[in-house]
This record gives sequence, C-alpha cells and structure tokens, in this order.
Amino acid sequence: TELFGFWDHQKYFINLAFNEHLKYQGDPNRGARFLLGDGVGLGKTLQLGAVAKLIGTLDPLPILIVAPKTLLTQWQEELWLKLAVPSARWDAGGWITEREEFHPALPGKAANCPRKIGIVSTSVITSAPRSERNALLAEQLLEKRFGCAIWDEAHRIRRANLSPNNVYNPAEKKLLYKFAEQLAGRTKTMLLATATPVQLHPMELWDLLYILSVSNPQVLGDPLSVWRQVEGPDIFDIV
Repeated sequence: TELFGFWDHQKYFINLAFNEHLKYQGDPNRGARFLLGDGVGLGKTLQLGAVAKLIGTLDPLPILIVAPKTLLTQWQEELWLKLAVPSARWDAGGWITEREEFHPALPGKAANCPRKIGIVSTSVITSAPRSERNALLAEQLLEKRFGCAIWDEAHRIRRANLSPNNVYNPAEKKLLYKFAEQLAGRTKTMLLATATPVQLHPMELWDLLYILSVSNPQVLGDPLSVWRQVEGPDIFDIV
C-alpha cells in the first residue's frame, strides 16, 4: 500500500521494519531490530508510529512506546492526529487516552493499558527505586509480552562506566539499560530512535546494538560470533 505523505527514505524504513517483523512470524522472540538515527524534526515519530500501526493491525500483542516525559503528549497527538492511531499514556497512576479520558489503574493491574498502544515515560523506570507505584508498573510491564517496543531518545540508555579508564570494562548498567535489556527479551520487534547518534561514545552505540541483539542473532551473531567473544578496545578494530 502506498504511504502518502512520507518521504522516500521514510517509506523505505517503514517497509523494511514491517517486513522484518513479518519475516520471523514463527518466532515470538525474534523480529525487526533497528536503531533509527535522524535529526530533530525530521519525522522519526511518524516513521515509528507508522510501523507500530502496521504491526498493530496484524499482531494481537500490545505495543509499548518508551519516551522522555516531555515527549509523551507529542507522541500521542501525532499518533492520533496524523495516523489515526489511538493510544494511552501513563500519568498520575492511570492511563490517559487520546480523547483525554482518564482510566485509573486497577489494584495490581497497572500495566493493563486501555489501548493497544501504551506510552510510558522513562521517568517511571528511573524513579522506580523511590516510587512504589512506578516500581510496580515497571515490574508488571516486564511481565507482559509485546508485539513491538519503541524507545525514543535511546541515547539515554547508558552505562555508568564511561570514563576513559574504564569504558571498555563490562558495562555497569544503569536503570534504563537494565530495563531496556529485559524489555528486549519480552518483545518481538524493538526499534530504538535517537537524534544524536554521532555524539555518543562508540561503546554506547555498541551497548544499543547489544540490547537490540537480545534473542535476535541477526544483529550481533550467535553466542560463538566473534562480536560476542571480543572484549575491550580491540572490538573496534574488527573489519
């Protein structure tokens, strides 16, 4: 189907991600795994939203979007106003739909979103140690399975050890890193997006590829792959 309103390169990505999702229909843990890096204001939200819409029409599993809190409303509005896709965003102990209807979370069922697409802030994850309510939501999200997980501003998924003296040591995983790694094992398709990929340390890009590779050997190979075996600075000398 022709995707009117998108540039050619956007249509290419949407088609690529959707076909990759369909390619592994027999495996619930394996699907599309891509890092979308593009400048601010060039349509990443709509590209990813279009992929979510296509997957949502065929896959019975829910879809999760993780983004900074300041972007939740933008995500929801673009999905609804430009793609006619309903969604609900998490806020203040409940879900707010595209029509601004508030659905309070039922006891013990915080992750039961009233829409197929749920949008959750990264602050839910980072504040979990201090907030019992957010900790419960984060825990319940990781008990579910998703047809697609989209993570906006993925460059915030970072290791703690980024100083020159220890950046090549095993990752000291921050909360977002740990959550993303676990989420990758709970979703068929996972798409990461960032507008600032060139500002990352090479090891941070490696970490994002590692997260995408969970249950998906097409990213970094199987357990015997050289990419899995090499540690330290030499990893970037491989051609």
